[in-house]
Amino acid sequence: MIKMVIFGRHALAAGCILTLLMATGCRSRSPEVFDGETLRGWHVRGDPNSSGWVIGVAAVRPESPRILTVYEGAGQLINVALYNNHSRDIYTARYFGDCRVELEFMIPQGANSGVLLMGRYEVQIADSNGVEPPDRYHTMGAITGVAAPRANAALAPARWQSLIVEFRAPRFDASGNKVEHARFLRVELNGRLLHEDVVVTRPTGPQGDPLNRTEEPTGPLMLQGTQGSVAFRRIVVRPLPQR
Repeated sequence: MIKMVIFGRHALAAGCILTLLMATGCRSRSPEVFDGETLRGWHVRGDPNSSGWVIGVAAVRPESPRILTVYEGAGQLINVALYNNHSRDIYTARYFGDCRVELEFMIPQGANSGVLLMGRYEVQIADSNGVEPPDRYHTMGAITGVAAPRANAALAPARWQSLIVEFRAPRFDASGNKVEHARFLRVELNGRLLHEDVVVTRPTGPQGDPLNRTEEPTGPLMLQGTQGSVAFRRIVVRPLPQR
């Protein structure tokens, strides 16, 4: 923390220093985890040569409703994989504990993806518009395998959708033993409340995955890329006060 005491004629100089610090040193604490132009700050899970993630502008053309067409440009993080295992998951270099995630995404027809808090606890992204009743595996906004959303708030493919997640990380004692489970404090999809205070007793992925065999006090934000095409934009992660 930088503390400044400003007196009289030194106020202008100190103000300039403060402005410089805000423009440089504080930049690393920006809530934006995607700069809109590069993959800086992101890692590929697995072989980078198998990654289908690119920067550009995505669209779904009427004649190819199951494909994301990518145009030259910036502002969107796009997975162009057409089929399962044609790409890889990506995750932030920064780690988070309790946090609020805000992002927008778009999928083509039939697509499947997910947003994983701490790389382990997934909120489902899937083409489920109009499918009833909601379930805990395939409905957009489900906490995968744990809780079905209160309603199916999924929009039709090719439309941009918004997701807000407030998450509480698991707690550990001084010896590293877990003393409290992780919680999804709040999940909103397209302005509709889907979950409130949902306990997650373990990672939501398959136990055969090494990542899901352990839990940690912090972890990255991960975007699923192994299940099909998806585009993301305006990805923001803000730490929440511990409580």
